[in-house]
Amino acid sequence: MKITPDETCLIDDDLRLKEVVQAVSKASEIALDTEADSMHAYPEKICLLQIRTQKSSWLVDPLSDVDCCPLLEAFQDKILIFHAADYDLRLLYKRFGFRPLSSLRHHVGGAHGRS
Repeated sequence: MKITPDETCLIDDDLRLKEVVQAVSKASEIALDTEADSMHAYPEKICLLQIRTQKSSWLVDPLSDVDCCPLLEAFQDKILIFHAADYDLRLLYKRFGFRPLSSLRHHVGGAHGRS
């Protein structure tokens, strides 16, 4: 399956993940987000990895029979962009032993005014 720019694909097998790893390896910056089931399960687990480069987006299903280790290795020398990264980074470390070398953590707290 060839992934085209601006297409979002669900990745749930190693063949498709290999294409994602190749594309991620060419990117310098990667936006990354996780979804977990911590409200309804103990221990919590990562249910989805959302990945975006300048050209493509992917949804990786780590609950399927896919080996995420090559993907995480491809992230090591990249700038990773997170929003509210604390929980994402804790989950990635707990599940995969992953610690990024460089990351940009974006979190803007909003003040709610009353009129």
